[in-house]
Amino acid sequence: MAEAEANVGCFKHVRTQVFMMGFIFFGIPGAFNSIIGLRSGIPAKYTDLGFGILYFLFSFVSLIAPMMVNKFGPRTIMAVGGSVYALFSLSLMLAGPLEAIPYVWVTICAALTGVGAALIWAGNGAMLLSYPTENLTATYISDFWVIFNLGAVFGGINAFVANRNPDPNATEQSASASTFAIYIAMAVAGTFLVFLLQPLEKVRRADGTLCVAPKKSGSILEEIKEMIAMMCSPCVLALLPLFLYSNWFYSFQLGIFCKGVFTPAAAGIGNALYWGAQMVGAKNLGCLCDAKSLSVGQRAYSSVIASAVLISIGWIWGISAVHSYGVTSENPRSWDYNEAGVIEAFGLMFVWGYCDALIQTWCYWAMGQLYKSSADFARIAGIFKFAQSFGSSASFIIAFSNPTVMTQLYTNIFLFVISLPGAFFLCNRVSKKQVVDVEDREPLN
Repeated sequence: MAEAEANVGCFKHVRTQVFMMGFIFFGIPGAFNSIIGLRSGIPAKYTDLGFGILYFLFSFVSLIAPMMVNKFGPRTIMAVGGSVYALFSLSLMLAGPLEAIPYVWVTICAALTGVGAALIWAGNGAMLLSYPTENLTATYISDFWVIFNLGAVFGGINAFVANRNPDPNATEQSASASTFAIYIAMAVAGTFLVFLLQPLEKVRRADGTLCVAPKKSGSILEEIKEMIAMMCSPCVLALLPLFLYSNWFYSFQLGIFCKGVFTPAAAGIGNALYWGAQMVGAKNLGCLCDAKSLSVGQRAYSSVIASAVLISIGWIWGISAVHSYGVTSENPRSWDYNEAGVIEAFGLMFVWGYCDALIQTWCYWAMGQLYKSSADFARIAGIFKFAQSFGSSASFIIAFSNPTVMTQLYTNIFLFVISLPGAFFLCNRVSKKQVVDVEDREPLN
């Protein structure tokens, strides 16, 4: 193994590629994530509708994106998808602080971002899940997740610094133009980094073997049949409720709660804590899921049980915080970053972010246990993003219809509860499989 690693350049080593993938997502969807909880000065109906359409298109295109990845290659598709994100940040800057274009353009650009998101995440799934050997799956996923979420942390800090001293004459506090200019630059830089990724067949794994590029797909009809067969398999059906829940809560946590409690500067810190906590949570769960002292089944069960307990604590705390901060009132008070009362809200944002990373990291680890080829990785990543984005779309569209805060909160809790049986079903299936080298594994479904 040492000889194999010595014969490959650092740039083509799998660790380097994982880090590069992280930095690509740092600048593109990572930075985008922190925008959701940011006050742009644009009426909520335009952003809520835009995010609803975004995630609807994200969901639909996610079923088509794996076919494109397997046809044209993951790097090409990722570059196309990443190029769309900068347009959304540009529309926010022009329609918000600069007031140069109508608000409707924000809705349109948000919708287009859904298409780009489906493409970039499908390409990511095909490559990222192809990089590790079995005992390093969670480690590589968590490494990627740490760097990826660093983009949102950076975005939150950027929002805090740019909005510490708001204009006292402004009728409504909103993020400055410079805030969005930095987001635009991050998206452009991330898209250019895609071209520096090495083709899979040139990347050397930690055990000295080469990654395998996805086989060129056949007809579109064959790809559709493969996707349908995968989605109808027992393990994937069991995981669909968890996939659905895994992004549903963003509209509540980063939309209703974050915007209802924080000023723009405080929201920047809240976002930084939320996404920073994801970095910690991803590494913690990664260590557990790759623990050599535990069997695969023990890792699966212990990670699900620990995650379920922490997520339950987060939602119980959320119920209390919604009432204590008056989020249910028509005009809730906005708390600034230097007020003592904001500490609890910051703590809750950290816990919610930590729990989000547990779900996301575990889902990717589970997908790595189910399949072994990069073509299948693209398909399962597409299904994951389809269900995940469908949940996000539904939650933002529900928010657009203006239900009560408590209705949306309890909907999130209900979806979390019904996702648990499928997670435990997957644990049972994983615990029964023989632990063999990833190249020799048969799919579980």
